[in-house]
Amino acid sequence: MDNLINKDEKSILILGSYHDRPFERLEDLKLHLIDKGYIDTNLVSDLNFDAVEKERNRELTGLEKSIIAIETAAQADLILAIFFDDCDNSSLVLESKHIISDPIIASRTLFFGEPEALRALPDDLFSATPYSPKEIDNFVSLNEMIDSILYTRILMGL
Repeated sequence: MDNLINKDEKSILILGSYHDRPFERLEDLKLHLIDKGYIDTNLVSDLNFDAVEKERNRELTGLEKSIIAIETAAQADLILAIFFDDCDNSSLVLESKHIISDPIIASRTLFFGEPEALRALPDDLFSATPYSPKEIDNFVSLNEMIDSILYTRILMGL
């Protein structure tokens, strides 16, 4: 049945924050989705900002970080916002308040993470309950859960 879905036509953005291993999980998820056929899968994390800062030899402003993430999010068919409990103060979580406050972008966003990490985002974003898997530490389970959600959403027209 997977053959009926044009996965390569769907653009997915993984918007996440990291601290050590959680970033590895996000990178693994990106590669997993690409392997599953979601060719246009991108990852925006604090590491992206670190790389740009190193390239420009200066620290990015909050506005510059927002512009990078908003431009990427605006082009995505679906955004997976994944925040881990030790990332409350990350710049990406803080900038996400601006990114996801756009109603069109918010309507294409699924939230994953522990309640402590999601607390940094505005309450009005949660008209739908965020996914909060207990197995957030097990990226294989997270991958499988996202596979199931994506399959259902694509069948419904994403």
